[in-house]
Amino acid sequence: MKIILSYLFILICSILPPVFSQTENLPPRFHSELANTGAHDATLSRLQVYVSVLHGELAFLPATRGFEAEYQIAITIAGANGELVATRIDRTKLHAVAEEDARAREQYAFHSYTFDLPPGVYATQITVTDLVRNVQASVTGMKALKNFAPAQVPLAISDLIWLERETAQAGSFTPTLFENTTNPNRELALYLEIYCADLASPLHVQQSIRNARKEIVFEQRCVWPRRSSVEKLSLPLDTEMLPFGSYEVEMLIQQGRVTIKGFADFRLAWHDIPATALHLNEALGAALYLASDNESEALQAAMAQLPLANKREALKEFWQRHEHLSTTTADEAMANFYARIVETNDKFGGDKPGWQTDLGRVYLTQGPPDEIEMHTQATAKQPFQIWRYRLGKREFLFVDRKGLGVYQLTGALD
Repeated sequence: MKIILSYLFILICSILPPVFSQTENLPPRFHSELANTGAHDATLSRLQVYVSVLHGELAFLPATRGFEAEYQIAITIAGANGELVATRIDRTKLHAVAEEDARAREQYAFHSYTFDLPPGVYATQITVTDLVRNVQASVTGMKALKNFAPAQVPLAISDLIWLERETAQAGSFTPTLFENTTNPNRELALYLEIYCADLASPLHVQQSIRNARKEIVFEQRCVWPRRSSVEKLSLPLDTEMLPFGSYEVEMLIQQGRVTIKGFADFRLAWHDIPATALHLNEALGAALYLASDNESEALQAAMAQLPLANKREALKEFWQRHEHLSTTTADEAMANFYARIVETNDKFGGDKPGWQTDLGRVYLTQGPPDEIEMHTQATAKQPFQIWRYRLGKREFLFVDRKGLGVYQLTGALD
């Protein structure tokens, strides 16, 4: 009986189409990074190769308990003259319990490989093959490996590598940050190695974080305690109160008259709300414009609570109740609303964000007006605007009482 059931299962699996998100036989998209750190042998330099393969890019076949994909990662490394210096082939089976896990675009399998090579420039080719569909994709890159030998350089640093804080233990680390994007739920840390044979002179470390406008949003300095000629640093980074967006981190290392710098980028995002929302509390605050009295109390309570999970859940529940604002889902209703925040900040921003102004509030809740009637100081004692919406037959009057370009909502004219 068991033999018959096994045969039937194999027959069904051969008939059923594979589960994957792509409609065509396209190569599997993956993400890769190359980084340089020191090797145990001081005469060599370590090439770190990181590969992240998205679940949703692979074909999953029905398996005994869920679904299963199989893929191969092939890495070849060539020297400056094109000679082959290293290869690695790795075959992986990936299991998913449910079909939604197999199709997930935010889930990925992370792989890390190390190659200890003489300092120099190397060409790397990474090929990922989906063995179910027999399709593959390749990327190539160049990486210069530094000479970290103390006799060659008085002060040097490795590449800066992002990782989750709990993976940094006793100098080992697992950099699992996909495309350098994180969210406030994750404990972000920056890993680097400092090579400095002089243990007598103090080592000054400065970390600066700049936003997309190159403004410094965080900075710290310290004198690093010396323990050995190779210092392995894992610096935690508190992202909870940083607005969503792109950032650059600069690490400045100084000893005596020698100064070196390293740079790394990261993006702060939240999986369940659009990246256009600047901060979770701002997303909750903007939602107050659409909230009923009871909903306002819940949103304000969530804003005052410290656990991020509470804020996240409150925002998700609010938009599930307001999905009627969109023709499709709560996610689209939310996306449309927060996309307008960017517009209001561009159009009406000044001393405070545009979405917090009276003009911005009406723009967020009503959308762009069908008609705007403008009166300047040349035609009126106090400049004013009238916004008209034909569909709802509504008009809104905004008055600039001080003549400074700050328009306040005087009333809605039905």
